[in-house]
Amino acid sequence: MGVIARRLALGCSVFVVIRQSLKRRAWSTRDVETVRMGRQHAQVVPLNGGSLAAVVTSHASTALLSDELVERCVDSARSRGFVELRTGALGLLEQGVYLRAGFETRSELRVLAADVGQLRLPANGRWEYRECGSDMHPALAEADLSAFGEDAGFGLLMLREVLSATPQTAVIGAFDRNGGLSGYAVFGKSRGIGYVQRLAVIPAARRRGAGSGLLGAGVAWMRGNATKRVLVNTELTNTPALNLYRDTGFEDQPTVLSTLTSRLG
Repeated sequence: MGVIARRLALGCSVFVVIRQSLKRRAWSTRDVETVRMGRQHAQVVPLNGGSLAAVVTSHASTALLSDELVERCVDSARSRGFVELRTGALGLLEQGVYLRAGFETRSELRVLAADVGQLRLPANGRWEYRECGSDMHPALAEADLSAFGEDAGFGLLMLREVLSATPQTAVIGAFDRNGGLSGYAVFGKSRGIGYVQRLAVIPAARRRGAGSGLLGAGVAWMRGNATKRVLVNTELTNTPALNLYRDTGFEDQPTVLSTLTSRLG
């Protein structure tokens, strides 16, 4: 999920900034919109409060959406003032319907996997790791935006969408000695397989072991929930994240996923 670059011409910058500000204000009051067609449905979810991008998601049992449903999602996003519609990580088969609707590749992601019992996760006592309830969701969204920026960070609605993606979910926060939130991670389990769904560390806490500590806490949760195999995906260009997973025992898989984007103009 990523950011819309805005390059304003000097002569019209004031007008454009005001117009974008008004759009943001209207956007911030919008909720998730569900688009239905027969038994299929998808959600159009605002990315965050500072971006004019939305994300189309679907947790339907039928993995492949119809062309008409995707077109309706595009129309929904455009009518609500968004200028970009993105997808989550998709395999080749899932991408076809979006490519036919004019979407283009935004990023490619490497899939990594490991047996939970074989992961090497050193303990890190710099932070306290504990599960977070719904009362922490606004703080988690703020941490996500700090970690990934307006271009790719999740707002509260996108965060809640991630939390609903698997039947079992754990949200774990890393807290400093003063109780401040330094990062968080979302772990899920479905049909015996574990997933690292989101891992965010604020800039001030990077390169100090918070990421590996969160990963360790999540693996402990998976072991306690009889999870034997765990999967994660991350962008091919995200070297720090790839190194973290590889150093702890994840292995690259042949599968490459992609996120797609449509500029709605």
